[in-house]
Amino acid sequence: MKNVKKYRITAAAIPVCVIILVIICRLIILRPGLHPGCVFYTLTGYYCPGCGGTRSFMLLSSGHIIKALYYNPIVPFGAVLLVAFYIEILFKAAGKCKKIIPRSCTFWYIFLGIMLAFYFLRNLGTGFN
Repeated sequence: MKNVKKYRITAAAIPVCVIILVIICRLIILRPGLHPGCVFYTLTGYYCPGCGGTRSFMLLSSGHIIKALYYNPIVPFGAVLLVAFYIEILFKAAGKCKKIIPRSCTFWYIFLGIMLAFYFLRNLGTGFN
């Protein structure tokens, strides 16, 4: 496999970068009171697809997975996809090509459909907020 050295360097650098980004986000950027509210929610009274993302990230980075899913499921699911992508990079660093993330359009359409259903349901007052 070509570029195994490149994948080894990438595999070693990613965890360090993730740790640094989480620390920066939790300690500096996402402190309570520093970020404005959602403009879409303020103007319309409806939740946008990003509403709850900050709370979800903070809960996920604190280890509260179920609560993070409640506020915005795209954040924990995105984290799972990033971990799967990282595992693919680890396989490439070992000289093997292993696909973990589905590459079919059907998977992504189903994923998008579930996310859209969640966002519509949360705006109908079903208790998702």
